[in-house]
Amino acid sequence: MKKIFVRSPYFIEINEVGQVGSKIELRFRKAGGSYPTNPNYVLSKKIPSSTQTNTIYNISNYAREFINPIKPQTIATAPESTDIWCFMEVKRYKEDPANTYTLLTTEEFVCLDGYTNYSGGYNQNTTASVVPLFNPNINIQRNGNIYVNVYFDAGSYVADGTNINIASPNVYKVRIRFDQTDITTGGGEPENILTINSTLICEPKYTPKVVWFINRFGGWQPLTFFKADAQTYEMQNVKHKLLPEFVNYNTSVGQYQQFNFNGKQTIRMNTGYVPENYSELMQDLLLSEKILIGDKPVIIKSQNMQIKTILNDKVINYEVEFEYNYNLMNSVL
Repeated sequence: MKKIFVRSPYFIEINEVGQVGSKIELRFRKAGGSYPTNPNYVLSKKIPSSTQTNTIYNISNYAREFINPIKPQTIATAPESTDIWCFMEVKRYKEDPANTYTLLTTEEFVCLDGYTNYSGGYNQNTTASVVPLFNPNINIQRNGNIYVNVYFDAGSYVADGTNINIASPNVYKVRIRFDQTDITTGGGEPENILTINSTLICEPKYTPKVVWFINRFGGWQPLTFFKADAQTYEMQNVKHKLLPEFVNYNTSVGQYQQFNFNGKQTIRMNTGYVPENYSELMQDLLLSEKILIGDKPVIIKSQNMQIKTILNDKVINYEVEFEYNYNLMNSVL
């Protein structure tokens, strides 16, 4: 089964001899659920001309309607919330003659809320049975147990010393406790599938803060900021000039009145010294649509960030400014 990253386009093409048009049917389901009888979406097109018969559909945006990450589940090595991914069934039809449709193929996809790079080209996907929803080549710095998301096809696996028997494909959170955590096949002669490297950092002065965000692979990514942070309040209001109530005005009443008060809270944090390849994590953070500090939603105020190298910067620390994604005064209507 193909795993696709639906923040980037993914195209379905239909180009059959004699077709005058085509259509596709899209059905979606969550892990443990079933596809609806009627399609969630039906898309159809006529061919552009008798010499240009190829019809193309971008299905990514429709899949994203069924993905809505809220917050990571971090209790143990167990299934992750189904909010972050879904299954999609695509039926391809040829139209020939007009208004008569013939089913060509039925294909199922795993839809992950990630994106692909331009340099990878058209319709990037993977068919691997185990897909890390993070970059396993980056040594994760942590101050305690953390979790990463991994997609598993049906099978028997061992992760963090925990047996995982998966009857149907699922996304799991895997606990990272040691410098090296292996994910292997189950059974008498386990085969190593994936190695996750991490480093436990002792920070004696500051209180580390963990930022969770959806990364380029569509998984919850932990990123620990170890060093100093600074929090700020920002206030907004509207000011109007008043007319005095009497000619002989009260000098204790000013000439201006402020209305519609509200405010925002921001926090500026530092990663501490990190490896050079942390620039990829920072890119994912800047491009993420869902970011949390603890359980609190935030957005990034930093709109640009220098890629740092050991050659130029000697030691690498990233400073990022976040804004809490809500008003200080409750204004929900």
